Amino acid sequence: MPLANYFFYFFCLVIVCSAVYIIITKNVLHAAVSLLSALLSIAAIFVFAGADFLAIAQIMIYIGGIIILILFGIMLTIRGDQAEITTQNRAMVVGLATGGVVLFGLISLVLKLNFSVIKTTPPTVKSNNTVEILGQGFMTTYLLPFEIAAILLLLALIGAAFIARKSSEKVS
Repeated sequence: MPLANYFFYFFCLVIVCSAVYIIITKNVLHAAVSLLSALLSIAAIFVFAGADFLAIAQIMIYIGGIIILILFGIMLTIRGDQAEITTQNRAMVVGLATGGVVLFGLISLVLKLNFSVIKTTPPTVKSNNTVEILGQGFMTTYLLPFEIAAILLLLALIGAAFIARKSSEKVS
């Protein structure tokens, strides 16, 4: 078995262990750090799958944006006299049961797959760099939808800033 397979299984194990720890922990900061390790491992699996754009997007959007925002929120809300922020796991049994059913379904689905029909040779593409392929597609074939999405996101950002400014003026 090649060394890359061991790394792949290692990252899969890290994802599963991190997800289980997120479910069972009561400390919110520990859950956020565990989510960080799970998302980093998912980015590593994207690299193994040859989807480097998705790996970079995973790191920049989820880890660079959302996880850091969650960690800052947790750290800024902890008071000096409060040792840690904990949560109550009210539906842990239901969550574990649902996760077990989904896991059983996925395992049974994988066992029923016929792996002999899957080609072992990768398809021939002009470039292995998916970022280059996506960039060429955005700037040629999908230029109009790309520009429309950019304008809509800009309008949403301006609207959010306008709403935030109005609400801050009312508070003052």
